Amino acid sequence: MYKILEKCPLFRGMSSDDISNLFCKEEYTHKTYSKGEVIARKDSEYSSLMIVLEGAVIGTYSSSNGNTTATDEITTSDLISPAFLFGGYNRLPVDVIASSDKVDILVIHRAKLFELMQDSVIILSNFIDVLSNRANYLNKKLFYLSFASLKSKIGEYIIDGYNNGGVTTRDIMKYFDITLISVERILGSLVKSEIIDIDGENIVVKDVNKLKSI
Repeated sequence: MYKILEKCPLFRGMSSDDISNLFCKEEYTHKTYSKGEVIARKDSEYSSLMIVLEGAVIGTYSSSNGNTTATDEITTSDLISPAFLFGGYNRLPVDVIASSDKVDILVIHRAKLFELMQDSVIILSNFIDVLSNRANYLNKKLFYLSFASLKSKIGEYIIDGYNNGGVTTRDIMKYFDITLISVERILGSLVKSEIIDIDGENIVVKDVNKLKSI
């Protein structure tokens, strides 16, 4: 468990020995789930931090018309909804569902996490970084929502990727939660206009000014 937690954002910069010295067995619990099982319900009180030790989970929510939407997948060593652990409204915004055959969850009570942050400036700093990174991510999501068409959203996303090491078709599918057919249709029009090229999954920008203009 502690080797896995070395890769967890909350314990970044700490060794497995450092982490194991922080815990007594009665200060955390393990829970195991099978694919499709509900780990936590939307609007349930979130009083203990959950960390994925094995497998993957997704968040889902249903609209008033009955349609269900899945959020980003959370995988091994990631935290589940850390921003909702503290504050006046500490309730989960989504149903948390096991999305792999086996999911192992570490549960740390809020009071223990508070104690860890008081005892370790590394953990406190890491937790603040986690919340800040999540806020930046959500801010970016809202930014893309300001664009009228999916084509303009994807165009802006490609520009961001162009400035930060590149982007792939798989990245676009995952980020915007759309099918490969939808991605190919939009990218195909950009290829036809000689704005981009496709090399396997990689997107090569040929004319960044034309891309900005869409």
